[in-house]
Amino acid sequence: CGDRREDVLQCRGLAERALRQGDAAEAVRLLEKAMRLGGAACPGLEDVLRSARQMAAQGGGAAAAAGPPWTGHAGSRADPAAGARVGDWYAWSQTKDSMELNVFVKEGTRAKDVAVEVRETGVRIRAHGATLLEGEWEHKVVPEEDPDWEMASWEGRRAVRLTVKKAELPGGMSIVVWWRRALKGGPAIDVGKIQGRNLEASESFAKAWKEAHLQFKDRVASRKPVPVDLGPEADDSCEVD
Repeated sequence: CGDRREDVLQCRGLAERALRQGDAAEAVRLLEKAMRLGGAACPGLEDVLRSARQMAAQGGGAAAAAGPPWTGHAGSRADPAAGARVGDWYAWSQTKDSMELNVFVKEGTRAKDVAVEVRETGVRIRAHGATLLEGEWEHKVVPEEDPDWEMASWEGRRAVRLTVKKAELPGGMSIVVWWRRALKGGPAIDVGKIQGRNLEASESFAKAWKEAHLQFKDRVASRKPVPVDLGPEADDSCEVD
């Protein structure tokens, strides 16, 4: 982040707080200041600024982003209680192993007008040659050569619906990770309110513990004795009268 790393991080922290309070314009001001201080070298800062500008254009931040509640809709594979609507921009939700985005587009948009790019750490969705959404995932996903997306209807709105698989944690542990937000810099939800989360977390931990125990047993069983030559002096020292 350059020689003024602490100043850049301070500006970013204040900007993220402004977003949570619904003041996207203030967040943009702080993030632009961070960029002038050398923030262009900070990973993810440009994406946060881009998100803040889009929120400001929609007329708010986290508070304005709440929008009407997600009541669910036909064809959705995600839990509506485990996500949020971000203004008139997009809505997202999740299951324990996948994440779903519904990005709003103008009426009449067809699949041939849309381009979707999914990376392990980020996503970009374009329509009619313009970027509708671009940013970094809150956590890593499993990228596919042919992303799982379709044109859909979301509470009467035309939308590009993208579904991605959450990446497993390093080590192959079956721990369920509930996302607080779809994209870095976006408004966060309280994952503690997701129905059944505590039970699933307990079952997930138990499964991960069992897997770790089995892996340990397999490693122990696969070990072979290693002969060690202690020499003739060691043989003499082991003699018993």
